[in-house]
Amino acid sequence: MANNAYEAGDFKKAEKLFVDLIKQLVTDGVAQSHNSIIHISAKLANLYAMFHEEVKACEGFNFCIHHLEAKIKKGEDDFDTLALYSLILSWFGDCVHRRGDFTQSLALFKKSHEISVKINGKHHPHSLLQLNNMAAAYTLMNRLEDAVDCLNTALVLAQEVQMDDGMKDLPYYFINLANVYLTQVEKSAADAKELLKMAENSCREALKCAKVVDNRDALIQARKCMKQINSYQTL
Repeated sequence: MANNAYEAGDFKKAEKLFVDLIKQLVTDGVAQSHNSIIHISAKLANLYAMFHEEVKACEGFNFCIHHLEAKIKKGEDDFDTLALYSLILSWFGDCVHRRGDFTQSLALFKKSHEISVKINGKHHPHSLLQLNNMAAAYTLMNRLEDAVDCLNTALVLAQEVQMDDGMKDLPYYFINLANVYLTQVEKSAADAKELLKMAENSCREALKCAKVVDNRDALIQARKCMKQINSYQTL
């Protein structure tokens, strides 16, 4: 029921159900370090981040990470534990990224990516997502070349294997790359024409991919991006 409410977007109901579920598990003798409790606690922390309750969110994520790192240090580094660790690092990265701490978010995304590559491989959608997240942090830190490198790597890897989830995200990677090029245009008048062309090419690829995977949201974003590119070209 808690997961159903969470997936349906009824977050206040999900919060109550998750809290009740943790209490029940603890009453039943389940240890706080058990992956089931850690996973539910991470979902709660994610909810608190959505509610802008930053203290609760950070406490929740740190609780999860503390227990997972302690388990891994003791040699409990099975697939499920490492996958959960990578997921929670990514969620916590999103949380601190929204708060504006891009240095910390970058470190969290990098760690999540490292673990995901270890257990899932470099082509896995979660591994690719972390490259995209790293690019977002690099962009806001004004490390634009690093952002371009991350996105180009994600694009190459996604198209090499073409996993379903990775292909659904592919249009966004092209859009984000186009937006990084546009940011470079604003900062560098010298090669603005070439950068605009690169942005346009990325945006066209985004439009094409969005149509192939039938991603309406990505299609809308790609059209907005193209409109922005056209506005630069008419200046």
